[in-house]
Amino acid sequence: MSSLVTSETIRDVAVITVDNPPVNALSPEVQTKLEALVDAALAAPAIRGLVLAGANNTFIAGVDIKELQKLAQRKPTLLKELHPLLNRLEASTKPVVCALSGVTLGGGLELALACHYRMASPSARVGLPEVKLGLIPGAGGTQRLPRLIGASRAKEMIFTGQSVKGVEAVAIGLANRAVAPEQVLPEAMDLARRLAAGATAAALECPPGAYNIVDGNPSPQHLWLTAFARAAGAPAPPRVSEEEALRASGPDAVYYATRLRGASHEKARRELEFRPRPLEWI
Repeated sequence: MSSLVTSETIRDVAVITVDNPPVNALSPEVQTKLEALVDAALAAPAIRGLVLAGANNTFIAGVDIKELQKLAQRKPTLLKELHPLLNRLEASTKPVVCALSGVTLGGGLELALACHYRMASPSARVGLPEVKLGLIPGAGGTQRLPRLIGASRAKEMIFTGQSVKGVEAVAIGLANRAVAPEQVLPEAMDLARRLAAGATAAALECPPGAYNIVDGNPSPQHLWLTAFARAAGAPAPPRVSEEEALRASGPDAVYYATRLRGASHEKARRELEFRPRPLEWI
């Protein structure tokens, strides 16, 4: 009998796997256990990165259809609100990588969008098909997808319910890389480990020249290293403070200051993209 969701720590990366045959649907029980394991991994000092994956050659094919039918009929359901879990993943200071194999639809894709990075197999299929059921994505997909791939392409996917394969997902910016199916999980783990290690190395081993102050203001490298160090839980580089970064001007400062407040790279990039900018920045 499947245990629904499992967690295995491989070196310093927690691999959290959804195993709810046949398509790893997000049932209330899966949601509860997934939340508990994610929270445990985020709180464990020895774990420096997370990988979310699915068994049965698929990631997550969406919310349990039986529970959706209950919602449509206004019957009681045990389905939980997904937003708190997705927000915790997105705000994690540890890198979170999603391994996309097989089918990733609906709530499964919304979960993947909240991760910082996505590794896919070429044949993986991802989409938000809720419109075909007379619904709209309800766990942040209408917000995170356009911020990641642009409004025009996102609206096409959302309004038609069209899915895309792994190679196209990479081309439009929905996934970071497409690799052979048997390499999706190993590559996701390797990426999480390199991101975590790189953040600390950047903070602790970068040559002193990177910490230059230009015209009395922190240099971009100075701010970037500080933000990356804070995200990794490492000590900040010398001669830098959060106050200095927040006082810095220009579009880069928006990104760095957002990172300093604990946001993920993706969230900081989106804040920079959507925040109104003075004309001199353009």
